[in-house]
Amino acid sequence: DENGRLLRYVLVNNAFVNYELVLQGFASANSASSACALTFKTAEQVAIQANIGKWRLPTPVATP
Repeated sequence: DENGRLLRYVLVNNAFVNYELVLQGFASANSASSACALTFKTAEQVAIQANIGKWRLPTPVATP
């Protein structure tokens, strides 16, 4: 990519691991040059809206 990183896509059986990581909130969609950039950005928005993974908001704790 533009930062000199080598991008890889991981497929296991019929699962697109990169997509699943973003969809479940364990990774971010951050490379605009990726062939799957729009797919990853859409998955990221789903995770944000679902409040899951790294996008999960902290649970408020009552103070005495």
